[in-house]
Amino acid sequence: MAMSKIEVKTFNPFVGKFSEDKVITHETLALVKTLRNKGFEVEFIPDDSRELKYLFRKGDFTLFQDPFFLFLIGIPTTIVINVINEFIKKKLEKSKEKNPTFETNVNTDNVIINNISGNEIVSIDGKTLSQNSLVRKENEVQKVANEFHDSFKANSPHPELPVPIFLEHTSKIIGWADISINDEGIVIESCTIDDPESWKRIKNSELRGASISGIADKTTCSICEKDYVSCNHVSGEIYNNKMCVNYIVKARLAEISLVKHPANSECVIDILNKNKK
Repeated sequence: MAMSKIEVKTFNPFVGKFSEDKVITHETLALVKTLRNKGFEVEFIPDDSRELKYLFRKGDFTLFQDPFFLFLIGIPTTIVINVINEFIKKKLEKSKEKNPTFETNVNTDNVIINNISGNEIVSIDGKTLSQNSLVRKENEVQKVANEFHDSFKANSPHPELPVPIFLEHTSKIIGWADISINDEGIVIESCTIDDPESWKRIKNSELRGASISGIADKTTCSICEKDYVSCNHVSGEIYNNKMCVNYIVKARLAEISLVKHPANSECVIDILNKNKK
């Protein structure tokens, strides 16, 4: 009997800061769990001894912000496409219920399905893609990692503000800050915004708060009390009348961004002087 499985390519945009980590995004992990719960065997590539970890972004309202590559072996493409689209629909519905005023975007161009057995490359809308388009998307992935790598190496023009502030979880540095960490979390003690366009968006309340991204090193599932990465429970889903909660026990901060919709409603920007950055 021919082997049937799905291989998911890992991607660490912060390889310049955390070079040894094997990483997928939180949403990719949720989709992988969904695929496994549908009966598919899913493996991660590269297949090595490194422990799989996931990247989280607070205040991120874009599904598949990072490219997501699936390689199908012995599995019809349409079946996987249907599962992914069902997953997206459910995510959008839940997001709307939780935050009716927020709009969750889906970057469908970042989902690439390569059916090795069927010798076809398609998007989640079933559109056939060329080998060149796959190469271009892989180059985009490397470009994102390279740009973050360069940003992490940048020196602050403000000696008293050593921490870069990024724009909406991209590699673009728009300012610099001094931060501290206490029992309540991360505190931005002082900050300056050097990017004129971002400063304009702040004053117009288009950028409303702070958000963080990082790598979750240790997590626990509230349903099975096991490692959340390795179990098949999905946070936000109900199991025997109990909602699954993913507890992040240990994590490393990757970057701090200013975003339109902060996940924590208390992490909003308070401008003391609109004439001063």
